[in-house]
Amino acid sequence: NSAALSTPHRCPMYHRKTRDEWQLWVDYGQGWEHETSEDTRRAAIEQQKCYRDNCPEYRTKIKYARVRAEVTT
Repeated sequence: NSAALSTPHRCPMYHRKTRDEWQLWVDYGQGWEHETSEDTRRAAIEQQKCYRDNCPEYRTKIKYARVRAEVTT
């Protein structure tokens, strides 16, 4: 039984079909618009700080999203 579990390459390696991203959304007065996407939450927060420094009159928010990953062959 343990020999079956330790057999290398018994099943193909799993590849995620989605990837995680953090999106920066800005409300310019006509509803929320997706402005940019970042791979890490920290990078998204840094972008949000830049937007708040340059355009403090507009509201911003960060949303977590899973998006379809690019197919690599």
